[in-house]
Amino acid sequence: MERLLRCRGLGCGASVAIHGPQHPHPVGVDTERIAGADPQNAAATLATSSMEEQPILQQAVSGDSASVASSLEQALEMLRLGGPVMMVLAVVSVVGLAIVLIKLYQFWSLQVGARHFATEAIASWRAGRMQEAVQILAASRSPLARVLEVAIRGKHRAGSSDYVLREEVARVGALHLERLRSYLRALEAIATLSPLLGLLGTVLGMIEAFRQLEHAGNRASPAILSGGIWEALLTTAVGLSVAIPAVAALNWLEGRVGRLGHAMEDAATSVFTAELVGEMPQDDRAKSLRPARVQGAD
Repeated sequence: MERLLRCRGLGCGASVAIHGPQHPHPVGVDTERIAGADPQNAAATLATSSMEEQPILQQAVSGDSASVASSLEQALEMLRLGGPVMMVLAVVSVVGLAIVLIKLYQFWSLQVGARHFATEAIASWRAGRMQEAVQILAASRSPLARVLEVAIRGKHRAGSSDYVLREEVARVGALHLERLRSYLRALEAIATLSPLLGLLGTVLGMIEAFRQLEHAGNRASPAILSGGIWEALLTTAVGLSVAIPAVAALNWLEGRVGRLGHAMEDAATSVFTAELVGEMPQDDRAKSLRPARVQGAD
């Protein structure tokens, strides 16, 4: 579509043709007013209108950047007001968070909460399908599978002593549980020491506040004391903020390890007591009774 703009002030009938789509101008631009203006002024007006209509997304991004910068400045100011104790609490909080993330990944990779494979493996072993039970256990990464595999293989081996086998099962189970408890002692120390560090920072801050009040002399004001007190209490608040999540995470992780230990004990006991309840495989039962028959013959 062509729009003809008559050149004014030139004294000639020349015209300028502008080619473009049917709506070449931004929304809100007065095209009739531009059509009667000089071509250079018209182009400048269009450029100015386009620059004025900035995307809202850019404004939102700039606002988010400003808020992040403001939050970072506030965090640095809190560290400065808290002093060395606040620095120590910041390092302790980072270490505690790292421990929790490491333990969560470890528990997830080892399938600590899985239990269904144990029931399937024990049922297959009691039905006489030894290889199937071993394959089910080998497909799992859980420590429970390792303990149950030792118990089933030991019961299937001829001439094995139940006492020795129980000791080996207990050893393997304790080894895996100890690995799962790694770093939990450090997390417990963080949960215990964080409130004490916060209290230490508060005491040091109160001492500094009263020292400034003493130096003020006759010019002392309640503002000096109140400002020093809230800065001192800041470390206690941070210490509690670090300790409370650490205690919650520690109790949850220890609970998962404790439940896994009970599951190991239950699964191993179900293998050792299968003969008593009459559910032991026939070939294993014959192997266990063979020495008794030989002694009776003698």
